[in-house]
Amino acid sequence: MLSELVVRNLGIIKDLSLQFNNDMTVLTGETGAGKTLITEAVSLLLGGRADSVLVGPWGEEAEVEGRFVLDDSTGALEGDFELLSESTSEADSREANEAISEQASEEANEEAKGDRAEEISEIIIRRVVARKGRSRAYINGKLAATKSLTETAEHLVDLHGQHLHQSLLRPASQRAALDSFGNVETAPLREARALIKALQSKLDTLGGDEHARQRTLDMLRHQLDEILAARLSDPSEDEQLQAEEKLLSEAGESQAAVRQAAHITSGDGTATTALAEALALIDPYESLAEPATRLRRLSEELAEAGTELRFLSEQLEADPLRLDEIVERRSLLADLRRKYGSTLAEVMEYAERIRAELAEMESTEERTAEIQAEISELEARERKIAAEVGAARRKAATRLAKEITDLLSQLAMPNASFDVEVGEDPGEDVEFLLSANPPLPPGPLCKVVSGGELSRVTLAIQLVCRQAPPTVVFDEVDAGVGGTAAVAVGEALASLAADRQVFVVTHLPQVAALANQHLKVAKEQPSSSDEFGGVSVHLLEGPDREEELARMLSGSPESQTAKEHARELLSA
Repeated sequence: MLSELVVRNLGIIKDLSLQFNNDMTVLTGETGAGKTLITEAVSLLLGGRADSVLVGPWGEEAEVEGRFVLDDSTGALEGDFELLSESTSEADSREANEAISEQASEEANEEAKGDRAEEISEIIIRRVVARKGRSRAYINGKLAATKSLTETAEHLVDLHGQHLHQSLLRPASQRAALDSFGNVETAPLREARALIKALQSKLDTLGGDEHARQRTLDMLRHQLDEILAARLSDPSEDEQLQAEEKLLSEAGESQAAVRQAAHITSGDGTATTALAEALALIDPYESLAEPATRLRRLSEELAEAGTELRFLSEQLEADPLRLDEIVERRSLLADLRRKYGSTLAEVMEYAERIRAELAEMESTEERTAEIQAEISELEARERKIAAEVGAARRKAATRLAKEITDLLSQLAMPNASFDVEVGEDPGEDVEFLLSANPPLPPGPLCKVVSGGELSRVTLAIQLVCRQAPPTVVFDEVDAGVGGTAAVAVGEALASLAADRQVFVVTHLPQVAALANQHLKVAKEQPSSSDEFGGVSVHLLEGPDREEELARMLSGSPESQTAKEHARELLSA
């Protein structure tokens, strides 16, 4: 709740410090006394527009500071209220809440958020408006962006009145109000969506979408088949084939040379004859035994070489078919090296790698098929639950529209017609519509009603749905209201204050008499002609309160009849 409000140099307010209780507080006073400036101060705490015209004559800056006490009884720690953590948009908050379900990580986040809530018992928001330059905002003493200020404060206070912020004008708040009224169970829908999201995320980690994964599988299978078809077994095969190819390509010429060499080295060849003649010349001399021995070894080796050459001449034949096979095989091996590795050894290693990768992906493919089946089953379940939620919302919408329409007739809007429009399943698109003056067609709340009418409509919604932040401020709620309707408005506000802190700026004594705290706002007269007056606020009790109610009743605070009526209102 808002426990304390400090305002300095805001309009005609010089220096004001107010403390509030947690029930219903009314602010009364003559027109122009400065009551609306107090609601304007609260609006600034919510991130409202900081216009330099708001700066008063007592300095170059206006300052507003509010202390909000976070008490379990106020409901301040409910829902997606993020306290002073990083700024979160409404859409992001909703998405985070929807992801709670059965996911352990989300549960941990919720527990951490609860721990933060317990640690922080109050929030102090400060806003400074400069006559020249930009305004500044602070949360618990730390400089903050206006957006962050708005997202923090909107969970604390609702302002109802012309040109003010109302949470119930937001589609998300209207949907929440409808669900609260109709006890619409949305947890199963959130859980189903969270599980689908988690499974989709797991599917993404397994290799992206099915089409991309299938393309990768086809490519790897083709590569492996191409390598396996080559039947590689020896990393040095290409070098061996190269040597054989060279030999076969020279087979015709080399065979003639081998035959001639074999003839020369044969038993009746010139080389053999020459060696034999040389040996015969030196063999008789004992002193030439060593060279004679060498000539004998040469004769023996020559004979062996001749034998090998004769054998080779018989084996060495041209084989065009084998040569073609070798050329074709080497071309295939060169193509494999071009695609999969610089050497056959690298090609064979690559084959092993893609074999393992294929095995893993094929296993993943099976898991992917299982997850996709789970997603399909969950999506069918989600559609069924969505239809149930949509039906429940539409059923609740009919009852809510009737109850609010009936209540508006008691709040001096007898001709108003309230309607709730729900979109397609699951009915996420909820919009509150109103026709204040039939037969005009109903339209969105913010476009078809005045400030005072809007305050009464939102009051009716909050009473029926009990959907509001811990602190609610009403300005102009009594516009065009009097008599019995004024009593009904006061009783409605008092009813809302049973579980909310309620502030009301009012001119109705019937409303003021029902408050737990009565504050009177008055202009102060300047002490001299060259000074500015200010604003004072007084807590009224006993006779002082009776006198103010008498003024509101008759315009004459001294009227005994009016005072008697005031005492009657207070006792009632």
